[in-house]
Amino acid sequence: MASSSLVKAVVGVLEVAPCQAVPATIDALLLATSTHPSLIMSALVDHLSQLLEESTLLFIHSGEKDDFVIAFLSAIVHLFNIVDNKEQFLPTVVWAVCVPLLQQSNASRTALCNIVTEALVDVFSSKLAWSYAEEYLFPYLLKTIHLILWREKGPLDSSETELCNLTASTSTDESRLPSCKPLALHEVCRVLAMLVIKASDEVEKVSSKEEHFCTPSGEPFCIGLIMRFFHPMLRVISQTSNDTERHCPINLFLPPALKAIYKFRDRIPVERVGPLRLDLWDNLRLLFGRGFLQRQDAYSALDISVRFLLFPYTSERNVARETELEMLGFDILNETEFWNIVKSGLVDRDQLTRKRAVHILKEVSKAGSPCQFMSTQSLVDQKGLGSSFSGSFTKRDTYAALEARSLGLWDHEIESWKAFFLLYDMLEEYGTHLVEAVWKNQISVLLPTLCGEDSKDQAPSEPLCKGKRYLQNLDTSIWWVSVLWERGFAHDNPQVRRLILQSFMELEWAKIINLAHVMPESFVLSSLVSALNDPIHHKDFGVKGLYSSQTAKAAARFFNLYSMSLGARDRTNFLIKMAGESCTKQLCRPGFMTLMMCLEAAAYSDQNSMPVGNEHSVSIDTTRMSVECDDMHSVKVLDSLGLLIEESKSHFNPKYRLKACCHLLQIASNAVVLPNIQFKKFFWFLGLFPQDFIGSRGMLHNDVWVWLRSTPNRTDSESLFDVQTWMTEGLHEISEAFIKPAVYSSDSITDEDVETWTQEADKWARVASFGFLESKNLSSLMTCIHGHAAQIYQRAYNACIPEKLLILLGSILRLFSFSSKEPETSETMPQEIKKQPVLVPIGSPLDVIQNHLHSIISANMDEFLAHAQRVSSAFWINGFSCSATLPNSVTGKLGGPSQRRLPMIVTSSVLKGIIAVTTVADCICWACKTDKSQISDSAVLFVWEFAWKAVTLKEANEEMEAEVCLSIFEALASIFKALALSVSPIVLSLVNQEIIYGGLQAQSTLDILTWKFLETTNRLLHGCILARSRRAVLLVQKWYCLDGLLSIPLWKVASAGNFGKQDTPALSDSILKNVFFDAISSLESAGDVNMLPLLRCVRSLLYWGVLGRLDVSEATSESKKVLEVVWSLVRAAWTSIADSNKRKVASIAAFLSAIIHPSIFHIVSMHDNDGDAGPLKWLLGNLLDQGSRSPRTMRLTSMHVAGMWLRFPAITQYYIEELKLLSLHGGESIDEELDGQISENLQAAREYLSLMQSLDPELIEEFRNSEQYVRVTIAVLIHKLAEIVDKARIYKELETRQAAVYASTCGMQLLLSLLKSLAHDKDLSKELYKRKSAIHRRKVRAWQMVCILSQFIEEKLIWEVMDLLQICLLKNNLPSVRQYAEIFGVQLCLRFPYLIKDRILPNLRDYNLKTQALASCVFIAVNVLIHAAPQSVQNELLQEIMPAVMPYLTTHHHPLRSFSQILMHEVFHKILKLSPRCGGQQEDGCCSLENKCLQSIVSYLDGNVDCRRIRVSVGKFLSMFDPRSAATPRGIFSIHNGGEEDPSKPLDDIPFECAPVALMDQVSSFLNEAREDLRQSMAADANTLHTEEMAVHHNGAAGGGRGSTCLADGSSDFQRKMGSLRFSETSCTEFERFQENLAATDSSWMLSGIEKEDALLLTTMHSRLEDLVKMRGNRQELIVVATLLGRIPNLAGLVRTCEVFKASSLILADASVTQDKQFQLISVTAEMWVPIKEVPEASLQEYLAVKMKEGYTLVGLEQTANSISLEDYKFQKKTVLVLGREKEGIPVNILQTLDACVEIPQLGVIRSLNVHVSGAIALWEYTRQFLNI
Repeated sequence: MASSSLVKAVVGVLEVAPCQAVPATIDALLLATSTHPSLIMSALVDHLSQLLEESTLLFIHSGEKDDFVIAFLSAIVHLFNIVDNKEQFLPTVVWAVCVPLLQQSNASRTALCNIVTEALVDVFSSKLAWSYAEEYLFPYLLKTIHLILWREKGPLDSSETELCNLTASTSTDESRLPSCKPLALHEVCRVLAMLVIKASDEVEKVSSKEEHFCTPSGEPFCIGLIMRFFHPMLRVISQTSNDTERHCPINLFLPPALKAIYKFRDRIPVERVGPLRLDLWDNLRLLFGRGFLQRQDAYSALDISVRFLLFPYTSERNVARETELEMLGFDILNETEFWNIVKSGLVDRDQLTRKRAVHILKEVSKAGSPCQFMSTQSLVDQKGLGSSFSGSFTKRDTYAALEARSLGLWDHEIESWKAFFLLYDMLEEYGTHLVEAVWKNQISVLLPTLCGEDSKDQAPSEPLCKGKRYLQNLDTSIWWVSVLWERGFAHDNPQVRRLILQSFMELEWAKIINLAHVMPESFVLSSLVSALNDPIHHKDFGVKGLYSSQTAKAAARFFNLYSMSLGARDRTNFLIKMAGESCTKQLCRPGFMTLMMCLEAAAYSDQNSMPVGNEHSVSIDTTRMSVECDDMHSVKVLDSLGLLIEESKSHFNPKYRLKACCHLLQIASNAVVLPNIQFKKFFWFLGLFPQDFIGSRGMLHNDVWVWLRSTPNRTDSESLFDVQTWMTEGLHEISEAFIKPAVYSSDSITDEDVETWTQEADKWARVASFGFLESKNLSSLMTCIHGHAAQIYQRAYNACIPEKLLILLGSILRLFSFSSKEPETSETMPQEIKKQPVLVPIGSPLDVIQNHLHSIISANMDEFLAHAQRVSSAFWINGFSCSATLPNSVTGKLGGPSQRRLPMIVTSSVLKGIIAVTTVADCICWACKTDKSQISDSAVLFVWEFAWKAVTLKEANEEMEAEVCLSIFEALASIFKALALSVSPIVLSLVNQEIIYGGLQAQSTLDILTWKFLETTNRLLHGCILARSRRAVLLVQKWYCLDGLLSIPLWKVASAGNFGKQDTPALSDSILKNVFFDAISSLESAGDVNMLPLLRCVRSLLYWGVLGRLDVSEATSESKKVLEVVWSLVRAAWTSIADSNKRKVASIAAFLSAIIHPSIFHIVSMHDNDGDAGPLKWLLGNLLDQGSRSPRTMRLTSMHVAGMWLRFPAITQYYIEELKLLSLHGGESIDEELDGQISENLQAAREYLSLMQSLDPELIEEFRNSEQYVRVTIAVLIHKLAEIVDKARIYKELETRQAAVYASTCGMQLLLSLLKSLAHDKDLSKELYKRKSAIHRRKVRAWQMVCILSQFIEEKLIWEVMDLLQICLLKNNLPSVRQYAEIFGVQLCLRFPYLIKDRILPNLRDYNLKTQALASCVFIAVNVLIHAAPQSVQNELLQEIMPAVMPYLTTHHHPLRSFSQILMHEVFHKILKLSPRCGGQQEDGCCSLENKCLQSIVSYLDGNVDCRRIRVSVGKFLSMFDPRSAATPRGIFSIHNGGEEDPSKPLDDIPFECAPVALMDQVSSFLNEAREDLRQSMAADANTLHTEEMAVHHNGAAGGGRGSTCLADGSSDFQRKMGSLRFSETSCTEFERFQENLAATDSSWMLSGIEKEDALLLTTMHSRLEDLVKMRGNRQELIVVATLLGRIPNLAGLVRTCEVFKASSLILADASVTQDKQFQLISVTAEMWVPIKEVPEASLQEYLAVKMKEGYTLVGLEQTANSISLEDYKFQKKTVLVLGREKEGIPVNILQTLDACVEIPQLGVIRSLNVHVSGAIALWEYTRQFLNI
C-alpha cells in the first residue's frame, strides 16, 4: 500500500496540474519513488471513494472542481493502462471509479459526463473487454430502463419482457452484479452510444488493415448491444411521459445505433432486421398520436431513422436480400399512415417540424428503383413561352414566366418531385416575386390535366398506399399538391396567399368526375375553408352594395362540383361537417358570406340550378343525385344551419343579415325535404329567422313558400294539401304540448320558467303569423286556443295550464298589437334579392287572427277576470313572513332582476298573479286599439281596483312583504298602460262610485292615484327593507308606471266640450312638479336599465310644460328659476349619459329628445346667459367633445339639433363655433349597426322617431351610416336657412322676416369665420400638406361649406369676403381644394359682376402672379362670362375679360396654357358663335384683323388633334358644370360625382370627401400621359439610333476602319461624366502646352521675381496633378453596372465603394444625379475620382452585349435557382458586375444575357440585403481574390 504522504503528494499535484500533464506527472512520480503503479492506483481509488462519500455536495454537484475530478480520473485510467494485472483492476475502475462519478454528475455538466463516459469506454476497448461489458455492464444498464418502464406502465408482461431481452440474452447471476444504484437515463444512453461508436471504429480499423480472415471482436459486441437495447429504448421513447427522458434515446442512442446497423447490414440476419424496423415504426406511431411535444420528438426520431425504415431501398442492390425482406411483410412505403404523417408534418405550424418532414420526404424521394419517378416534359416550347392555362397571358404572367425561365425552370426534363420540392422551398424561404415566377409553371407540371394540357403521360391509377409515391398519378398528385396549397394558404405574405388561392380557383376542376375521391375532404373543410375566410381574397366584397366577390363565386363553383361527385348521404354529411366547421371558426364578414355561398352551392343537386354559372359540362352519375335523406341527417342539417343563423345575428347590417339568411334558407330547402322531418324541428328552425325577413311581407317569405311547396313526387295541389295539414297538425301538437302539463310537473313556477315559456310562445306566434297557412287552418288553431281559454277558470289548479295559456295569448296579442311594417323598398334591398318576385300569401294572418282574438277576448274576458282575481289574491294575503322561510339559495344574497327573495311557494303565487293581471291588461290595451266596445265595465273596474289596492298598500315591515309589493308593481306597469288607454269621464265616474267611494273630480282621481303611487314607491325605495339590487328593480318599474300615467291628456278625463283635444295634462301641477324634481334627482344615479323610462317621463313632463308651472318666489324671477331647474336637469342627465353605453340608439335618442326639447330650446337663456354659455349650449359642447369617441352620438346629435336650429333660427347665432366644428367633422368609417338597431329594436325605432328628423331625407339617407352624415346634415341646414332668407324677399310676414334676419346673420358669421380660418389659421391655411391627409380633408370640408354659405353674402361685406378670398387664392393648394374656392369666386362674381373689373382682372394682368392663382382667376372670369345674365351684362364682361385672358393661350406654362385654351374654346363657341367656317366674315369677303386672328385661333383649337383629345377628356365636366347648382348640398355631396356610376370601379375609387376630380387635375393628368408617350417614343428612337451606331462601331473595329480608333471600353459611345476639370486629361494637355510656351519665352522675363513665384506655383500644381492622375490610374478591371438602381442613397454609397476598391467605372442611368445635394453629402466627393458613365436602361442590354464581345464576364448579383455562392465563385479579371433593382432585382431579359449569378450566403431569417451593401460585399470579394488579401 502506498504511503499516505505519497498519496497526498499525488493529490496535491492533481489539484494544480492540467489534465494533459497528468500522465507524464504520474510517470515521473513512479520513476522517482519506485512505487508499483498498482499501489498508487489502489490508494487513489480509495481516496476517490472517500471524497465521494464525504464531500459529494461540496464539489461534485457544484461543478467548481471539475478539472480536479477530470485530472483524478485521468491519473487512475493511466495507471490502469500500465498495470500488469488489468483483469483484476477492471471491475475496480468500472464500479468504484467510473460508475460512481456518473452517478454523482448531472445532465447540466455535459463536459464532465462525456469525459467520464469516454474513460469508461476506453477501459473496455483498450483490453477488448467486450465480454465483461456484456456480462456485467449491460444488465446494470438495463436496470434503469426497466425502472422507467415500471414507473410508466407497471410490471411488464411476459411478451414485453422477452422483447426487451431483459433475461433471454444473459446467463449472468444477478447476485454477482455490483450493488450500485441505477444510472440516469441520459448517462445510460451516452454510455451505450459511446460503446457503439467505439466498437464500430474498432471494426473499421481492423477492416482497414485488410484482415478479412477473422471477424473483429467489436462487431458481434456492437450488433449484440443494438439487439439487446434497441427494443427497450423504443419502449422508453413511446411510453415515458418525461420529455427529457424521451430526448435521450432519440438524440443519443438512435443515431449511432442506426448507423451501425446500416454499416453491418450485410452481416445481420434478415429475420432480426424485420422486427427491429416494425417495432420502431409501431412505437413511433404511438408517439405521433400524443401531444405537441411528443409529435415533435416523433418527427425527430423519424427523421433520424427514415433511412433505416427505407432499408433495403437505401442500401446497395441485393436482389436476394430484397426478396427476403419482402417476405417479412413490412414496407414503410406501403403504410398509409406514414404518408399521412409526412403530409401532416409538411403543413405543421412549427417550422422545425416542417423542415424535418420535408427532409424525410426528400430521403424517400432519393430511394432506389421503386421510388424513381418518371419525368414529364415541360409545357413550354423552346421557341416561346406558351401558356399553361386556357386563355392569354397577362403582363404579370409573362414577367413571371420570363423569371421562371431565367431560373432554369423551363427545361424540357423536369422531375415531378423536384417541382414539388422547389415549390415547397419557395413557400418556405423565398419572397413574392420568386413564388410568382415559379408557381404557375410548376403547378402545370404537377397537374397538367387541370391546367388546360393533355395528360397522355400519366401513370395508371395505383393503389392508395403504393400510389402516394408517384406524382404522375392524378389522384396522388392532387393529394401531394394539397400540401402546397395548404402551406400557401397560410403563408405570411398576403400577396402569396392571394396568388395561390387564385391559382387554385383557376384550375379546371370540372375535368375530374370523381372530385370528392381525389381531393382530400380534410383539406377542403379545413385549409380551404380557412383560406376563404382571409379578407385579402375579397377586395371587391361589398362594392356597389353586392355582398359577394369573384373569389366567392369561384369557390362556390368548386364546392358545387365537389358535392355533385358525392352520393346523397355523403353530400348531407359533407354539408353538416362544413356547417359545423364554419361555426367553430371566427369568421370575418366576407368569409362568413363566402361560406354561405359555398354551402348553398354544395347543397344544389342539379347543375342547371346552380346559383353560380359553370362553363364546363360535367358527366355525373344521375343515380347519385337524389337529395332525399333520412330524418336523422335532415335534423343534423337543420341543427347546423340553425347555429349559422344565430351566428349571422352578430352582424349588424340588416342587408347583410338578409343576404346570409337567404343563402341559409336556400341551403335548407335544397338539402331537406319537409314532410320527411318532424314539424317540431322545422318549427324550431323557422323560428330562428327574424320576423321582418320571413313574415308575410318579408323578403324571404317567397323562398319559404317555395320550400313548402317543393314536395317531390306530388302535384302542386297534393303537395300544398300535405304541407297545410303537416303544418297545422304540427302547430296544434306544439300548442297542446306547450299548454298541457308534463307527467311529473309541479304547480310551482319560477322566473326562469316564465322566461322559457315566453320564448316558446313568441316563436309559436311568429310561425303561425308567417302567412303559410290557409284561413281555415289558422281558424282551427285559434279555435283550439279559444277552447282552452273558455275553461281557464276551471283549470286554475292544474299544473300551470292557465299560466301557459295566458302567456301564449299574450304573445299573440303583442305580435298583433301594432300594424305590420312596410316591406323594404328596392333601394334598401340587396340587389340579388330584390329581383325575386314576392308571392301573394294565401290568406292574411292578420285578419284571421285578429278576428279570433276579438272573439276570444269578448267571450272569455269574464273567465280571465275571475282567474286574475283569484290568483292575484296572493298579493293581498298577509303573514307570508310568518308562514314561510327563505330558501338557502337566496339567504345572504343581494338578489337581482330575476332573483326574488321569496320562498318557492310565494314566488309561484306572485308569478301566477303577475301573468294573469298582465294578460288582462294586454287584452284591454289591444281592445282599446281595435274596438273599444269590447271592453266591459267589469274589466275596467278590475284594472282600477287593482291599481287602487296596489297604491294603497300598508307599509311593509319585513323583507318578504316588500318583495310582494315589488311583484305587485311589476304587474302595475301593464295596469297603468291599460288604464291610460281606457280612461274616460264615464270610467272615472264609475270608478269613483264603485272603488274610491267619493265624489271627486275626474282630475282629482288621477292625482290621488298618482300621489298614492309615489308615496308607496318612495317609501319602499327610501326604506332599508329591500335589498339594494331589488330597489333598483323597483325604481325601473316606478318610471315605467309613471310613463303610462303621464301620457294621459286632460281631454280624455274631462268633458270634450270644455277642453277639446288640447295638449293639457290630466295631472295637476303639483303632481307634475313633484314627478319632475323626482326625475331630476333620479337621473344623477340612473343606469342603462332605468334610463329609458326615466327620460321618457322627462320628455312627457316637458311636453306638458312643467317648467311653466314652477313656483316662483318674490326674490327669484321666473326665468331664473327655470334656468336653475334646467341646469339641474342638464347636469343630471349628462352625468347619467356620460357613463352609459353610447352604442345603444334608444338611450341616446331618448336623451336628446328629452333634454334638447322644443319647449326649452327657444328660450335664449338656455343658450346664452349674459355672455356665458347656457345649459343647452354647455350640453351640446360636451356632446361635440365626445364626438370622436362616439361617432353615433355625433350623428344623432347633429340630426336632432339641426332640426331644432331650423325650427328656431334665432338660436343659431349662439352656435357659430359649434356649426363650424360640425361643418369640419367627418370621416370614412361605416356604422351599419345603426340600421340594425332601428329595424329590429322597437324601443330604438320609437326613440329614433322622437328625434327631429332629417331635413332632406333623400339626400341625407345615403350618408346615414357614415361619419359624413354630420357634415351633410349641417350643409342641408344651411341651405334651408338660405331658402328662408330668399323666401323673406317674396313674403313680407313679420315672422318670416325675423327668421330671415336671424338666418342671414348666422350664415354671414359662419362664412366669415370659415374664410378667416382658411386664410389665417395655422392648419387650414397651410400650403404644404399631403394628399388625403387630415389637413387636406379639413380644407375640402371647409371650402365645401363656404360654397354653400355663398348664398348669404351681402354687399356690405363683399369687400371683406373678397380680401379673404384673394389671400386664399394666392396660397398653394391642391386642385381638389382650389376648385371649391373657384366655385365660390364664381358665385360672388355672378351676384356682383363689378368684382371682375375690380379684383379679378388686375390679377390677370399681373403676369408674375403664381400660376395656380392665375389659373383660378382664368376659371372664375371665363365661367362668370359664360353664365352671366342678362345679355347686356355678358356683353360688357366680354369686352373686359377677353383681352385679359387671351395672353394665357400662349403662356409658357403648359397646364395653364391648355387650361386657358379649353375654357376660351367654350367662350368662342357659346358666346362669340365662332366656327372654323364662319369667323365673322362680311358679305364682301373682307374682315378685320382681329376677326382673322380669332378665326385662326378657333380653327387651330378645333382642328388640332391634341386639343380635341384634351377637350374630349374633360368635356363631360364642362358640359355638366353649373356654378349655381355646384354650390348646393346636392351638387357638392354627390357620391357619383355628378356623372354616371361605373360598376367596374373598385371601392377605393369612391370620390375623396365627395370631391370630384378637378378640371386642372384632369388637364395635368392628360398632359402627363402625353409627355410619357413622347418620352417613350423618343427613347425608342434613341435606342434605335444607338443600336445602329454600335453596329457600325463593331463593323469598323473588325475591319480596321475608323471605328477601330474607338476606345476599347466603348466610352466614345456613351457620355462620360467628368469630374473636376483640374484633374481631367484635357487639363493635363493644356498644362503641358502652357509649359512649352513658357519655355519658349524670353528668359529675362522668367527671371523676374513674380514670374519665378508663378513658375514655382505651377510646378507645384503640376506635381500635385501628376500624383492625382496616378491615383486615378491603376484601377481594377471591374465595371459596376448600377443602371437599374433609382434611390440616391444607394447610388451615392456605391460611388464611394467603387472609389475605395478602385473599380474601373460605375454605370448609371442618369449621370446628373451626382449633382444632387443628398448624393454629394453621402459620396463625400467620391464622384470626382471614379469614372462615371451614363447608360440608360433601354440601352443596357446592348451595352452588356458589347462588353461581352470585349471579353468581359457578365456576373449578376441575384438569388436564382442556379446562383453560386459568392465564396465559391472565382471571378475573372475582366468582370462586369450587374446590380438589380431595390425590390424586384434583376429583370428577366437581363438575367438571360449574364454568364453567371452569385449570391451572398445568409444565416438569418430575412432573405435579402440592401443593394448597396450587397454590392460592397461583392466588390470586396473581387478585390480579395485578385490582391490575395
